[in-house]
Amino acid sequence: MCALCNGKGVIYTEPFNGALAIESCTCEISQLNEATYSERWEAWLQYSEMEMQKVEAQNQQQAS
Repeated sequence: MCALCNGKGVIYTEPFNGALAIESCTCEISQLNEATYSERWEAWLQYSEMEMQKVEAQNQQQAS
């Protein structure tokens, strides 16, 4: 377990009262989380692109 982030992968600091600074840690857990988030983001982008193509095809069929 990382001493900086307590195994969460994210470091929260309070530079002054009422403000939080959120930074990514450099530990192994943080790198695994980043890889997982990147995979999810890519999957979502592909899904949304496919959905947009379906909608465009439907719009073209209705226009014809």
